Amino acid sequence: MKTHGYLLTLVGALASGALPGCAAPPPDEGETPPEELVSEAGTSWEPCGSTARRVKDIAPGAPGSEPRELVHGPGMLFFTANDGNTGRELWRSSGERQKTVLVKDILPGGAGSEPRFLTLWDGVLYFSADDGVHGRELWRSNGTAKGTWMVADVLPGAASSSPEDLAVFKNRLYFSARQADGLRTLWRSDGTGPGTLLFGDFALKPISSSPRLVPMGDELFFVAADSVDSLLWKTDGMPGGFTFVLYLVEDLFFRALVPVGDHRLFFSFEEDVIGGLMVTDGTPIPGVPTTLRSFEVYPTELTAVRKRLFFRAATEGEDTFAPPEDPRSGTELWVSDGTPGGTRQVVDLRPGLLGSGLSDLEAMGGRVYFSANDGQTGRELWTSDGTVAGTFLVKDLEPGPGGASPRELKAIEGTLFFSAETSGNGREVWLSDGTAKGTRRLHDIAPGGASSAPRSFVRSGWDVFFVADDGTTGPELWALRFRPHGQCKSSQ
Repeated sequence: MKTHGYLLTLVGALASGALPGCAAPPPDEGETPPEELVSEAGTSWEPCGSTARRVKDIAPGAPGSEPRELVHGPGMLFFTANDGNTGRELWRSSGERQKTVLVKDILPGGAGSEPRFLTLWDGVLYFSADDGVHGRELWRSNGTAKGTWMVADVLPGAASSSPEDLAVFKNRLYFSARQADGLRTLWRSDGTGPGTLLFGDFALKPISSSPRLVPMGDELFFVAADSVDSLLWKTDGMPGGFTFVLYLVEDLFFRALVPVGDHRLFFSFEEDVIGGLMVTDGTPIPGVPTTLRSFEVYPTELTAVRKRLFFRAATEGEDTFAPPEDPRSGTELWVSDGTPGGTRQVVDLRPGLLGSGLSDLEAMGGRVYFSANDGQTGRELWTSDGTVAGTFLVKDLEPGPGGASPRELKAIEGTLFFSAETSGNGREVWLSDGTAKGTRRLHDIAPGGASSAPRSFVRSGWDVFFVADDGTTGPELWALRFRPHGQCKSSQ
């Protein structure tokens, strides 16, 4: 194998008086908040009331436009949708009906260009799309039709290079692209056609549930392959600046790469029917790296919470390679500080091989939140700080053994948004500040016992957007006003 804004925000703040520590004027609808100043001032945010609004019925009728890949952009939300006429294309919204519009019909007609892997870099959206002429290639958009064009035809002609794994690193966009022989290689772009070039002649290898390209500190890590092994490499972004880090021998496969801080990269691996967890600081390791823990099934939902990694894993079964002192249990919550001794089960919520089956791990405020079934309350919302005493049920949303089955957990500015299903209300939007008292349901988007099935929560501007179905229009774009503390009244 070959191995070869801040200033503008400050000026605007001076003009408006919205400096850190000063009261900011009420935001206008659709205005983008001064995020740098909000962050520096430590401003807390809050949802305004309990009623969300449908932004626009993009595809009238029951099927709905099914918005996907919601991404916060400068002064707008980017997403893809199918209006029933143009097919799935790129859209934008400021939270107002009249400002929720199709950006560009990249593939004219009803088929749609199917934009994917939407990634924001330096105020511009990059994504892959198929215009019907050049195949699926790399595109960019500033939110206008005129400012939306193909960056480069990586695989010339009608064939598709199908860009994936888009990652921003040291003011460049990196991605994987398919060659004519079907292998994927590493590419880099400065946002122009001439500046989009093959960066490393590596055969990139797929990773389940995680991008192949992962920035950590001043280095970009990626997984490649030779004829036998899976190889972890890193680059500092300089031409030829590649360093081999470690390898997994034949029949071992990377399953996830998750950085914790700037100096530790955790990864899970699978071998036949077992799996394990490893960690590296990027220092080249001769031979096969040491496993922190082995499990019956490879760890999943690796979630960074400050300086630790939380994940779900199981040690049940007679053939497990876990140490004898490990508890035999079903799928439960585990934590790791990057050492074998500090990689342990947090708590056995549901003793026995069935396990609590926890899922939907999400970090917020130095804690991890998740959905789990303790065998008594049903599947409900839980939280943990990594200790037994600090692991508890947030609230029994659906009293009894049935459970509300929380899903789609997303932490936004100190508020946890999620969906949950309760008797008489169906599956609707819930939010929580991490306490029982501060956990509540929004109004029923789908009336009565029907479910709106909300998903894809993301903050953009002064709203939290999500996708929901009110039972009449099908899945469409919805929004809830979300403001810095004390500014809700002025927004209504």
